[in-house]
Amino acid sequence: MAVLERTESAPPRRAPRLSALPGADGVRLAGEKVGAGAYRKVGERWLVTADHGGWSLLAEADLRAYLEGRLDPAGAVYAELRARGLVRDQLDFQALSDAWAAKDAFLFRAPNLHIVVATLRCNHKCLYCHSSVFGVERTDKDMTLDTARKTVDLIFECPSPALIIEFQGGEPLLNWPVVKFVTRYAALKARAAGRTVFVTMVSNFSLMDEEKARFLTEHKVSVCTSLDGHAALHDANRRWSGGASHSETARWLRWFKEQGTFEPGALMTTTRASLAEPERIVDEYLALGLPGIFLRPLSPLGFARRSWGTIGYSVDEFLRFYRRALDYILLVNRRGTLFYERHLLTLMTKALLGRDPGYVDLRSPSGGAFGVLAYDHDGGVYTGDESRMVAQDGETLFRIGEVGKTSYNELFDAPVVKASALASALEHQPLCSQCTYRPWCGQDPVYNAMTQRSVWGRMPDSGRCRLYMGLFDILFEKMQVPEDRAVLESWLSRAPEPSPRGPEPEERETKEPK
Repeated sequence: MAVLERTESAPPRRAPRLSALPGADGVRLAGEKVGAGAYRKVGERWLVTADHGGWSLLAEADLRAYLEGRLDPAGAVYAELRARGLVRDQLDFQALSDAWAAKDAFLFRAPNLHIVVATLRCNHKCLYCHSSVFGVERTDKDMTLDTARKTVDLIFECPSPALIIEFQGGEPLLNWPVVKFVTRYAALKARAAGRTVFVTMVSNFSLMDEEKARFLTEHKVSVCTSLDGHAALHDANRRWSGGASHSETARWLRWFKEQGTFEPGALMTTTRASLAEPERIVDEYLALGLPGIFLRPLSPLGFARRSWGTIGYSVDEFLRFYRRALDYILLVNRRGTLFYERHLLTLMTKALLGRDPGYVDLRSPSGGAFGVLAYDHDGGVYTGDESRMVAQDGETLFRIGEVGKTSYNELFDAPVVKASALASALEHQPLCSQCTYRPWCGQDPVYNAMTQRSVWGRMPDSGRCRLYMGLFDILFEKMQVPEDRAVLESWLSRAPEPSPRGPEPEERETKEPK
């Protein structure tokens, strides 16, 4: 996931990333007592965090007392800090190591998300498309059945016991024979190997029909589509020569919901036209009976990069939109309807539950290759879907192999895989290493390469850094408002896992579609 500046040449607005405690030079740090590694002013309180994910929100007087070792050991503040592993001479090392392992469980797994591009053709001309797709006549951009077979064979070289194959594009339904073949072939290989495979598909639904829909439900292929809001906004963003895109999207969302096999997924992409009407966007999701919404900013790839002056906005503008949308969502919940925002649900799963939600775009080191692999229509293998997409714009740095020629183990010998892992480990980033949100955040070397010409990036100038700093700030501000905190905590106990789409099998990785 990514956010970029208003234009490539515009200087970014530099918001403060580190919070200075007034009079900090006069604080006499009690090093033997303090277990937190960073603190930050959020709302009216100070957030303190430790590398293992423990955190607490403190009043300024309590923060000073904590730093100087003056807290009353019999008091409630001290008890909370000790329970969360923030008192250095009162640490339960076994519990903390277990918590750290749960938080970073992805480090102990092979990549189980495998994105297959059945075709680069598409019958839509979405304003923000970052896939650089081709017209429907370009059948040379379809994956062949032979390449599809080799792709599935390489996927099954991955040692993960549970694999996810996700069709992206282009529009996968334009190459329906490959979709059917991969679905059936993967199921046969999984059965023979005693493994589990989940298949998902991202589609605009414009080519969906009863026969295709029945096949997908019978084979338990979960589906996700794009829904940008009400009809006028959606159709303006997602232009389709065949008619009104929104009506077909809504029709098939209802159809799949009625089958009851799985909950279909939908995501919206925020354009400049979206900023003025977050409430109407949320209302559209509610009207269609969807359980939540994933409020996503634009990505600096493909068509969106070239048309940024028309559809783009600053990070601050997006965060204002996000706050307004979230406030409305919280109001909807207080009125009795459970409805969640998936971005915040992902952050809460990481920070409040201390659990890896399987979201490959927010990891340290990056989920590229280690959490997800992407297989292009021509058999090229990439460290992720964004890596595959930027290759369409001439940046082939992240291509690491070819199906039928490169083995699974050889993929991880590619220099760019090692360089990306090193560059995206937050401990190696000067700003990130000091950040209060480091225990739950992550880097994206592809975003860095495309916006700053370096896999390392420069966090003080990074729009993505400002985005996640803002989202985490919003989360911990809301945690200080009792009625808002109650709603957010209800999401953790009642909402499904924070995947952008589809059913939620154990240990599933997730990505966002275009």
